[in-house]
Amino acid sequence: MPCGARDEALERVFRGADVELLGDERRRRRVRDGAAFVGGGAILWGIRTHDAGPAGERQTLEKRVSLHYAALDGHSWARLERDWLPRLPTAKRARVERLREPADRAATLLGLRLLDTALRLRGIDDALGRLLFPARGRPSLPGGPEFSISHAHGLVACATADEPVGLDLEPRGAARPMQLRLVLDPDEQSAIAGGRLDPTDAWVMKEAVLKAAGRGADAARAVALRGTVATLDGRAWHLQRIDLAGLHVAWLAASTRGLAVDLYGPVADVAS
Repeated sequence: MPCGARDEALERVFRGADVELLGDERRRRRVRDGAAFVGGGAILWGIRTHDAGPAGERQTLEKRVSLHYAALDGHSWARLERDWLPRLPTAKRARVERLREPADRAATLLGLRLLDTALRLRGIDDALGRLLFPARGRPSLPGGPEFSISHAHGLVACATADEPVGLDLEPRGAARPMQLRLVLDPDEQSAIAGGRLDPTDAWVMKEAVLKAAGRGADAARAVALRGTVATLDGRAWHLQRIDLAGLHVAWLAASTRGLAVDLYGPVADVAS
């Protein structure tokens, strides 16, 4: 879902079953151009993974994307509110507290906890209080890396990079062509009708581009999808499918083609 103002009519498209993620070890796998490198390591959902290393390990992540993800039902919602809500800027804290659904509050806080984890791997500590959350546009950390957070139906993820990136995810099968008719151009409609583009992929790809560009859902039709390249306002964005869990579709948008992605997860709950 986009950060900032949301289009509630489009948001209602995405209602479905939660996903249950198995395993509680912190792991990493490396992805390039949407395909996992295979090698030694444990098998997780049929994909080989590599140990992420100690929690305090510092990684060199320049010109890469660091992506952390976690299952919401694997975390204590009360602990998330107790430990992470007070760390936020006052205005953001008030916005989180106004969320009506406890699951939405917990997912928002878990996303910020994942961001904090990613920043600490870069040697940036206690940064949440310095985050900026404009009413429209990308959230940011002055002097820090770019980031994008997404959550949907039990899965939460956060991407950080040294260039603008957009991350979005939704359950598979969440969108149908008729629900997206106002945001698809004729070429995209033709691709969906011909089976070359899945409707949920189309929406998630557009959302990822909008988040990378700092635009809201009202600009979704202006995003033109052509394969794994999208254009918005004359700028090209390259899209990569991210394999987080079998029941979700996830896409990453960036201006650089074929960014390598260091994937960490599912991140386990820890007592603070």
